[in-house]
Amino acid sequence: IMQVVINALLYGSFLIMVLVMLLPTGWRVISSYVQTLVWVQLWPPLYAVLNLVMTMGAQSESMMAVSTLNQSAVTLSTYAGLAKVNADIAAFAGYASLAIPLISWGIVKFTAPAVTALASNILSATQQAVA
Repeated sequence: IMQVVINALLYGSFLIMVLVMLLPTGWRVISSYVQTLVWVQLWPPLYAVLNLVMTMGAQSESMMAVSTLNQSAVTLSTYAGLAKVNADIAAFAGYASLAIPLISWGIVKFTAPAVTALASNILSATQQAVA
């Protein structure tokens, strides 16, 4: 719901951002606007990655819970262990999903300086050769 509300606010404020762009310091506002758009648009892929990791972890943990009783199928005797494992995974996934907006913000804010530093390091050898 939070993502939908933020997207609606961002899309609704687009016309205002176009007018602000005409101001002398409008490029800063537009830069922040684009960063916020990217921040919100990174949430779905990060949630998908979290879902993949949690699903694979739940599958692995469930197979271990079943195999501890020397059985290869889900029976009434393995139900309690499976319920506990899946409850733990679900709780961890819920808490990890709270970190997705923070991780997304970190990617938006700190990836650009890192890429710029990487590009300058790669190009420094060429620049030295040319000099």
